[in-house]
Amino acid sequence: MNILQVNTLATRGGAALACLRLHRALNAAGHHSRIVSGQRTEGKSDMRTWMPPGRLRRALNFFAMGLEIKLGLEGLLNAPSRLGWRQNARWADVINLHNLHSYHFAFPLLPRLEAEAPLVWTLHDMWALTGHCAYPMQCRRWRRGCGACPNLLGPPRIDLDTTALLYRIKKWVFGRINPTLVTPSRWLARLAKQAPLTRRFRTECIPNGVDLGVFRPLPAEASRRALGLPADANILLAPANSMTRLRKGKGLLSAGLRRLRAEGVRDVRLVLVGACDQDLAGRVPYPITLVGPVESESLMAALYSAADIYALPTRADNLPNTLLESIACGTPCVACSVGGVPEVIRPGRTGWLAEPENPEDLARCLHRALAHNRERDKIARTCRAVAEQDYSVSLMRKRYVSLYEQLVQQRENARRRESL
Repeated sequence: MNILQVNTLATRGGAALACLRLHRALNAAGHHSRIVSGQRTEGKSDMRTWMPPGRLRRALNFFAMGLEIKLGLEGLLNAPSRLGWRQNARWADVINLHNLHSYHFAFPLLPRLEAEAPLVWTLHDMWALTGHCAYPMQCRRWRRGCGACPNLLGPPRIDLDTTALLYRIKKWVFGRINPTLVTPSRWLARLAKQAPLTRRFRTECIPNGVDLGVFRPLPAEASRRALGLPADANILLAPANSMTRLRKGKGLLSAGLRRLRAEGVRDVRLVLVGACDQDLAGRVPYPITLVGPVESESLMAALYSAADIYALPTRADNLPNTLLESIACGTPCVACSVGGVPEVIRPGRTGWLAEPENPEDLARCLHRALAHNRERDKIARTCRAVAEQDYSVSLMRKRYVSLYEQLVQQRENARRRESL
Protein backbone atom coordinates (compact mmCIF):
# COMPACT_ATOMS: atom_id res chain seq x y z
CA MET A 1 0.00 0.00 0.00
CA ASN A 2 0.93 3.64 -0.44
CA ILE A 3 0.44 5.42 2.89
CA LEU A 4 0.76 9.19 3.16
CA GLN A 5 1.73 10.35 6.67
CA VAL A 6 0.77 14.00 7.33
CA ASN A 7 2.38 15.78 10.27
CA THR A 8 3.34 19.30 11.25
CA LEU A 9 7.05 18.40 11.38
CA ALA A 10 8.93 15.38 10.07
CA THR A 11 11.55 14.82 12.76
CA ARG A 12 11.03 17.15 15.75
CA GLY A 13 8.65 16.54 18.66
CA GLY A 14 6.85 13.58 20.18
CA ALA A 15 4.20 13.31 17.46
CA ALA A 16 6.87 13.46 14.76
CA LEU A 17 8.84 10.70 16.49
CA ALA A 18 5.80 8.41 16.69
CA CYS A 19 4.95 9.19 13.06
CA LEU A 20 8.54 8.54 11.96
CA ARG A 21 8.68 5.19 13.76
CA LEU A 22 5.46 4.07 12.10
CA HIS A 23 6.73 5.32 8.72
CA ARG A 24 9.98 3.36 9.01
CA ALA A 25 8.21 0.21 10.21
CA LEU A 26 5.80 0.32 7.26
CA ASN A 27 8.61 0.73 4.75
CA ALA A 28 10.61 -2.07 6.38
CA ALA A 29 7.59 -4.36 5.97
CA GLY A 30 7.37 -3.67 2.22
CA HIS A 31 4.77 -0.91 2.15
CA HIS A 32 5.39 2.53 0.69
CA SER A 33 5.11 5.24 3.30
CA ARG A 34 5.78 8.91 2.66
CA ILE A 35 5.82 11.80 5.16
CA VAL A 36 4.63 15.22 4.07
CA SER A 37 5.06 18.06 6.54
CA GLY A 38 5.97 21.70 6.95
CA GLN A 39 9.61 20.84 7.65
CA ARG A 40 12.21 20.84 4.92
CA THR A 41 14.27 17.61 4.88
CA GLU A 42 17.37 17.39 2.72
CA GLY A 43 18.06 14.35 0.56
CA LYS A 44 15.12 12.23 1.72
CA SER A 45 12.75 11.16 -1.05
CA ASP A 46 10.29 9.68 1.44
CA MET A 47 10.00 12.99 3.35
CA ARG A 48 8.79 16.10 1.61
CA THR A 49 6.98 19.36 2.05
CA TRP A 50 3.64 20.27 0.51
CA MET A 51 5.46 22.35 -2.10
CA PRO A 52 9.01 21.97 -3.45
CA PRO A 53 11.56 23.79 -1.26
CA GLY A 54 12.37 27.32 -2.32
CA ARG A 55 11.93 30.98 -1.57
CA LEU A 56 8.27 31.00 -2.58
CA ARG A 57 7.33 28.23 -0.14
CA ARG A 58 9.28 29.88 2.69
CA ALA A 59 7.67 33.25 1.98
CA LEU A 60 4.17 31.76 1.86
CA ASN A 61 4.77 29.85 5.08
CA PHE A 62 6.14 32.87 6.89
CA PHE A 63 3.34 35.18 5.73
CA ALA A 64 0.53 32.72 6.51
CA MET A 65 1.99 31.80 9.90
CA GLY A 66 2.18 35.45 10.93
CA LEU A 67 -1.44 36.04 9.92
CA GLU A 68 -2.66 32.91 11.70
CA ILE A 69 -1.00 34.02 14.95
CA LYS A 70 -1.91 37.71 14.82
CA LEU A 71 -5.50 37.27 13.60
CA GLY A 72 -6.27 34.06 15.51
CA LEU A 73 -6.85 32.08 12.30
CA GLU A 74 -4.78 29.06 13.33
CA GLY A 75 -5.08 26.17 10.92
CA LEU A 76 -6.90 28.07 8.17
CA LEU A 77 -4.42 29.84 5.90
CA ASN A 78 -1.40 27.64 5.17
CA ALA A 79 -0.76 28.28 1.47
CA PRO A 80 1.75 25.46 0.70
CA SER A 81 -0.71 22.78 1.83
CA ARG A 82 -3.51 24.42 -0.17
CA LEU A 83 -1.34 24.43 -3.29
CA GLY A 84 0.31 21.03 -2.91
CA TRP A 85 -2.32 18.75 -1.38
CA ARG A 86 -3.64 17.21 -4.60
CA GLN A 87 -0.35 15.82 -5.92
CA ASN A 88 0.45 14.15 -2.59
CA ALA A 89 -3.06 12.86 -1.87
CA ARG A 90 -3.56 11.22 -5.25
CA TRP A 91 -0.51 9.03 -4.66
CA ALA A 92 -1.98 7.50 -1.51
CA ASP A 93 -4.14 4.46 -0.86
CA VAL A 94 -4.55 5.66 2.75
CA ILE A 95 -3.84 9.04 4.32
CA ASN A 96 -2.71 8.88 7.96
CA LEU A 97 -3.01 12.30 9.59
CA HIS A 98 -1.03 13.07 12.73
CA ASN A 99 -0.56 16.55 14.27
CA LEU A 100 -2.22 19.17 12.08
CA HIS A 101 -1.81 22.24 14.27
CA SER A 102 0.99 24.82 14.56
CA TYR A 103 0.61 26.62 11.24
CA HIS A 104 1.76 24.01 8.70
CA PHE A 105 -1.56 22.69 7.38
CA ALA A 106 -4.93 24.19 6.45
CA PHE A 107 -7.43 21.83 8.06
CA PRO A 108 -10.36 22.88 5.80
CA LEU A 109 -8.59 20.70 3.20
CA LEU A 110 -9.65 17.52 5.03
CA PRO A 111 -12.77 16.84 2.91
CA ARG A 112 -10.63 17.10 -0.25
CA LEU A 113 -8.08 14.68 1.17
CA GLU A 114 -10.78 12.19 2.11
CA ALA A 115 -12.18 12.34 -1.42
CA GLU A 116 -8.84 10.90 -2.61
CA ALA A 117 -8.27 8.21 0.05
CA PRO A 118 -9.59 6.96 3.41
CA LEU A 119 -8.48 9.07 6.36
CA VAL A 120 -6.91 7.70 9.53
CA TRP A 121 -6.23 10.44 12.07
CA THR A 122 -3.81 9.63 14.89
CA LEU A 123 -4.45 12.02 17.77
CA HIS A 124 -1.27 12.84 19.66
CA ASP A 125 -3.01 15.46 21.80
CA MET A 126 -6.46 17.04 22.27
CA TRP A 127 -6.33 19.65 19.47
CA ALA A 128 -9.01 17.90 17.37
CA LEU A 129 -11.37 18.04 20.36
CA THR A 130 -10.98 21.76 21.08
CA GLY A 131 -11.23 25.11 19.39
CA HIS A 132 -7.56 25.82 19.89
CA CYS A 133 -5.63 24.01 22.64
CA ALA A 134 -3.46 20.94 22.29
CA TYR A 135 -3.93 20.42 26.05
CA PRO A 136 -6.68 22.51 27.71
CA MET A 137 -5.43 21.50 31.18
CA GLN A 138 -8.23 22.28 33.68
CA CYS A 139 -10.43 24.15 31.17
CA ARG A 140 -13.64 22.37 30.13
CA ARG A 141 -14.93 24.89 27.58
CA TRP A 142 -14.10 22.46 24.75
CA ARG A 143 -17.12 20.42 25.84
CA ARG A 144 -19.49 23.26 24.91
CA GLY A 145 -17.90 25.30 22.13
CA CYS A 146 -14.86 27.09 23.60
CA GLY A 147 -14.58 30.90 23.80
CA ALA A 148 -13.05 33.01 26.60
CA CYS A 149 -9.91 30.89 26.27
CA PRO A 150 -7.61 31.03 29.30
CA ASN A 151 -4.59 29.79 27.32
CA LEU A 152 -4.07 31.72 24.09
CA LEU A 153 -0.34 31.07 24.32
CA GLY A 154 -1.07 27.43 23.53
CA PRO A 155 0.64 25.72 21.95
CA PRO A 156 -0.39 26.61 19.34
CA ARG A 157 -0.29 30.33 20.09
CA ILE A 158 -2.86 32.83 18.85
CA ASP A 159 -3.00 36.53 19.72
CA LEU A 160 -6.78 36.99 19.45
CA ASP A 161 -9.41 34.88 21.20
CA THR A 162 -11.12 33.38 18.16
CA THR A 163 -11.51 29.98 19.83
CA ALA A 164 -15.32 29.95 19.57
CA LEU A 165 -15.06 30.76 15.84
CA LEU A 166 -12.37 28.13 15.29
CA TYR A 167 -14.53 25.60 17.12
CA ARG A 168 -17.47 26.35 14.80
CA ILE A 169 -15.26 26.07 11.71
CA LYS A 170 -13.93 22.73 12.93
CA LYS A 171 -17.49 21.55 13.50
CA TRP A 172 -18.40 22.53 9.94
CA VAL A 173 -15.33 20.80 8.45
CA PHE A 174 -15.67 17.69 10.62
CA GLY A 175 -19.30 17.39 9.55
CA ARG A 176 -18.06 16.75 6.00
CA ILE A 177 -15.56 13.98 6.77
CA ASN A 178 -15.66 10.57 8.38
CA PRO A 179 -12.11 9.67 9.47
CA THR A 180 -11.16 6.78 11.70
CA LEU A 181 -9.51 8.21 14.80
CA VAL A 182 -6.58 6.40 16.38
CA THR A 183 -5.50 7.29 19.89
CA PRO A 184 -2.30 5.95 21.47
CA SER A 185 -3.98 5.93 24.90
CA ARG A 186 -7.32 4.70 26.18
CA TRP A 187 -7.57 7.99 28.08
CA LEU A 188 -7.69 10.02 24.87
CA ALA A 189 -10.02 7.50 23.24
CA ARG A 190 -12.53 8.08 26.03
CA LEU A 191 -12.31 11.85 25.58
CA ALA A 192 -12.66 11.58 21.79
CA LYS A 193 -15.85 9.56 22.23
CA GLN A 194 -17.23 12.23 24.58
CA ALA A 195 -16.19 15.38 22.72
CA PRO A 196 -18.94 17.03 20.62
CA LEU A 197 -16.52 17.56 17.71
CA THR A 198 -15.36 13.94 17.42
CA ARG A 199 -17.84 11.62 19.15
CA ARG A 200 -19.51 10.48 15.92
CA PHE A 201 -16.19 9.22 14.49
CA ARG A 202 -15.04 5.64 14.84
CA THR A 203 -12.18 5.53 17.38
CA GLU A 204 -9.53 2.85 17.79
CA CYS A 205 -6.74 2.67 20.37
CA ILE A 206 -3.30 1.71 19.01
CA PRO A 207 -0.42 2.46 21.41
CA ASN A 208 2.81 3.90 20.07
CA GLY A 209 5.69 1.48 19.70
CA VAL A 210 9.46 1.56 20.10
CA ASP A 211 12.24 -0.47 18.47
CA LEU A 212 13.00 -3.07 21.12
CA GLY A 213 16.27 -3.91 19.40
CA VAL A 214 17.55 -0.38 20.02
CA PHE A 215 15.81 0.36 23.32
CA ARG A 216 16.96 -2.58 25.41
CA PRO A 217 18.66 -3.07 28.77
CA LEU A 218 22.40 -2.41 28.61
CA PRO A 219 24.94 -3.04 31.40
CA ALA A 220 24.52 -0.14 33.83
CA GLU A 221 28.19 0.07 34.87
CA ALA A 222 29.45 0.13 31.29
CA SER A 223 26.83 2.71 30.33
CA ARG A 224 27.82 4.99 33.22
CA ARG A 225 31.49 4.64 32.41
CA ALA A 226 30.90 5.50 28.75
CA LEU A 227 28.76 8.53 29.68
CA GLY A 228 31.11 9.78 32.40
CA LEU A 229 28.53 9.31 35.17
CA PRO A 230 29.50 8.29 38.72
CA ALA A 231 29.33 4.58 39.36
CA ASP A 232 28.12 4.82 42.96
CA ALA A 233 25.46 7.57 42.80
CA ASN A 234 21.71 7.23 42.42
CA ILE A 235 21.16 8.43 38.85
CA LEU A 236 17.84 10.18 38.26
CA LEU A 237 17.19 10.81 34.56
CA ALA A 238 14.62 13.42 33.50
CA PRO A 239 13.77 15.55 30.45
CA ALA A 240 15.13 19.08 30.66
CA ASN A 241 11.75 20.51 29.68
CA SER A 242 10.36 19.21 32.98
CA MET A 243 12.32 22.09 34.52
CA THR A 244 11.28 24.75 32.00
CA ARG A 245 7.79 24.00 30.60
CA LEU A 246 4.65 24.26 32.72
CA ARG A 247 2.86 21.32 31.09
CA LYS A 248 5.88 19.06 31.44
CA GLY A 249 6.19 19.74 35.16
CA LYS A 250 8.03 23.01 35.75
CA GLY A 251 8.34 23.52 39.48
CA LEU A 252 7.20 20.02 40.47
CA LEU A 253 10.44 18.12 40.02
CA SER A 254 12.60 20.74 41.73
CA ALA A 255 10.14 20.97 44.65
CA GLY A 256 10.02 17.18 44.92
CA LEU A 257 13.82 16.95 44.94
CA ARG A 258 14.09 19.57 47.69
CA ARG A 259 11.72 17.50 49.82
CA LEU A 260 13.69 14.35 48.98
CA ARG A 261 16.88 16.01 50.23
CA ALA A 262 15.09 17.15 53.39
CA GLU A 263 14.20 13.52 54.05
CA GLY A 264 17.90 12.67 54.14
CA VAL A 265 18.45 11.25 50.66
CA ARG A 266 21.80 12.71 49.64
CA ASP A 267 23.66 10.66 47.05
CA VAL A 268 21.64 11.59 43.95
CA ARG A 269 22.74 12.98 40.60
CA LEU A 270 20.14 14.54 38.29
CA VAL A 271 20.78 13.98 34.59
CA LEU A 272 18.75 16.24 32.27
CA VAL A 273 18.29 15.47 28.58
CA GLY A 274 17.34 18.22 26.15
CA ALA A 275 17.79 21.96 25.84
CA CYS A 276 17.94 23.78 29.16
CA ASP A 277 19.02 27.42 29.13
CA GLN A 278 17.95 28.31 32.65
CA ASP A 279 20.27 28.49 35.62
CA LEU A 280 19.22 25.64 37.90
CA ALA A 281 21.67 26.33 40.71
CA GLY A 282 19.85 26.89 43.97
CA ARG A 283 16.63 25.27 42.79
CA VAL A 284 17.87 21.68 42.76
CA PRO A 285 19.77 20.44 45.84
CA TYR A 286 21.76 17.81 43.93
CA PRO A 287 24.57 17.81 41.34
CA ILE A 288 23.24 18.15 37.79
CA THR A 289 24.58 16.78 34.52
CA LEU A 290 23.20 18.58 31.45
CA VAL A 291 23.36 16.24 28.47
CA GLY A 292 21.71 18.57 25.97
CA PRO A 293 19.60 17.46 22.99
CA VAL A 294 20.13 13.81 22.00
CA GLU A 295 19.41 12.73 18.43
CA SER A 296 20.85 9.21 18.70
CA GLU A 297 18.45 6.52 19.91
CA SER A 298 21.42 4.32 20.86
CA LEU A 299 22.73 7.10 23.11
CA MET A 300 19.30 7.50 24.68
CA ALA A 301 19.18 3.76 25.36
CA ALA A 302 22.54 4.06 27.14
CA LEU A 303 21.23 6.96 29.24
CA TYR A 304 18.13 5.02 30.28
CA SER A 305 20.27 2.00 31.13
CA ALA A 306 22.67 4.11 33.19
CA ALA A 307 19.82 5.55 35.25
CA ASP A 308 18.23 4.04 38.33
CA ILE A 309 14.98 5.90 37.70
CA TYR A 310 13.41 7.96 34.92
CA ALA A 311 11.26 10.82 36.23
CA LEU A 312 8.47 12.52 34.25
CA PRO A 313 6.44 14.94 36.44
CA THR A 314 4.16 15.91 33.56
CA ARG A 315 0.91 17.79 34.18
CA ALA A 316 -0.80 16.62 30.96
CA ASP A 317 0.21 13.99 28.43
CA ASN A 318 -1.14 11.37 26.06
CA LEU A 319 1.24 8.38 25.93
CA PRO A 320 4.78 9.81 26.27
CA ASN A 321 7.37 8.13 24.05
CA THR A 322 10.02 8.54 26.75
CA LEU A 323 8.13 6.32 29.18
CA LEU A 324 7.93 3.57 26.56
CA GLU A 325 11.64 3.92 25.82
CA SER A 326 12.54 3.82 29.50
CA ILE A 327 10.64 0.65 30.36
CA ALA A 328 11.96 -1.00 27.18
CA CYS A 329 15.43 -0.40 28.62
CA GLY A 330 14.36 -1.93 31.93
CA THR A 331 14.41 1.40 33.75
CA PRO A 332 11.52 1.98 36.19
CA CYS A 333 9.72 5.32 36.06
CA VAL A 334 8.27 7.81 38.51
CA ALA A 335 5.56 9.94 36.90
CA CYS A 336 2.39 11.82 37.73
CA SER A 337 -0.94 10.08 37.34
CA VAL A 338 -2.36 12.14 34.47
CA GLY A 339 -3.70 11.42 30.97
CA GLY A 340 -2.45 8.16 29.49
CA VAL A 341 0.55 7.89 31.83
CA PRO A 342 -1.08 5.28 34.16
CA GLU A 343 -1.50 2.97 31.16
CA VAL A 344 2.30 2.68 30.94
CA ILE A 345 3.40 3.27 34.54
CA ARG A 346 1.66 0.50 36.42
CA PRO A 347 2.40 0.66 40.16
CA GLY A 348 4.42 -2.31 41.31
CA ARG A 349 5.09 -3.41 37.73
CA THR A 350 6.76 -0.59 35.76
CA GLY A 351 7.19 2.18 38.34
CA TRP A 352 5.48 4.51 40.78
CA LEU A 353 2.69 7.06 40.24
CA ALA A 354 2.54 10.33 42.15
CA GLU A 355 -0.54 12.44 42.69
CA PRO A 356 -0.73 15.39 40.26
CA GLU A 357 0.44 18.74 41.62
CA ASN A 358 1.76 17.10 44.79
CA PRO A 359 5.52 17.56 45.33
CA GLU A 360 5.32 15.68 48.65
CA ASP A 361 3.90 12.61 46.95
CA LEU A 362 6.44 12.92 44.14
CA ALA A 363 9.20 12.96 46.76
CA ARG A 364 7.64 9.92 48.45
CA CYS A 365 7.68 7.97 45.18
CA LEU A 366 11.26 9.00 44.40
CA HIS A 367 12.35 8.05 47.92
CA ARG A 368 10.78 4.63 47.65
CA ALA A 369 12.22 4.06 44.17
CA LEU A 370 15.74 4.99 45.25
CA ALA A 371 15.71 3.35 48.70
CA HIS A 372 14.33 -0.10 47.87
CA ASN A 373 16.90 -1.71 45.60
CA ARG A 374 15.30 -5.15 45.68
CA GLU A 375 11.86 -3.80 44.72
CA ARG A 376 13.41 -1.64 42.01
CA ASP A 377 15.31 -4.60 40.53
CA LYS A 378 12.11 -6.66 40.41
CA ILE A 379 10.22 -3.85 38.69
CA ALA A 380 13.08 -3.36 36.22
CA ARG A 381 12.63 -6.94 35.01
CA THR A 382 8.88 -6.47 34.64
CA CYS A 383 9.40 -3.24 32.67
CA ARG A 384 10.99 -5.04 29.77
CA ALA A 385 8.31 -7.75 29.73
CA VAL A 386 5.54 -5.10 29.57
CA ALA A 387 7.33 -3.31 26.71
CA GLU A 388 7.67 -6.56 24.76
CA GLN A 389 4.02 -7.41 25.29
CA ASP A 390 2.41 -4.04 24.57
CA TYR A 391 4.76 -1.49 23.04
CA SER A 392 6.85 -3.00 20.25
CA VAL A 393 7.01 -1.11 16.97
CA SER A 394 6.15 -4.32 15.09
CA LEU A 395 2.91 -4.69 17.04
CA MET A 396 2.04 -1.07 16.31
CA ARG A 397 2.69 -1.63 12.59
CA LYS A 398 0.52 -4.77 12.46
CA ARG A 399 -2.40 -2.96 14.07
CA TYR A 400 -2.15 -0.01 11.69
CA VAL A 401 -1.82 -2.22 8.61
CA SER A 402 -4.88 -4.19 9.64
CA LEU A 403 -6.83 -0.96 9.95
CA TYR A 404 -5.53 0.39 6.64
CA GLU A 405 -6.49 -2.81 4.80
CA GLN A 406 -9.95 -2.75 6.28
CA LEU A 407 -10.57 0.86 5.22
CA VAL A 408 -9.19 0.32 1.71
CA GLN A 409 -11.46 -2.71 1.29
CA GLN A 410 -14.46 -0.72 2.51
CA ARG A 411 -13.69 2.04 -0.02
CA GLU A 412 -13.39 -0.51 -2.84
CA ASN A 413 -16.66 -2.20 -1.85
CA ALA A 414 -18.44 1.16 -1.81
CA ARG A 415 -17.15 1.99 -5.28
CA ARG A 416 -18.32 -1.38 -6.61
CA ARG A 417 -21.81 -0.77 -5.24
CA GLU A 418 -21.89 2.67 -6.82
CA SER A 419 -20.91 1.23 -10.22
CA LEU A 420 -23.71 -1.35 -10.26
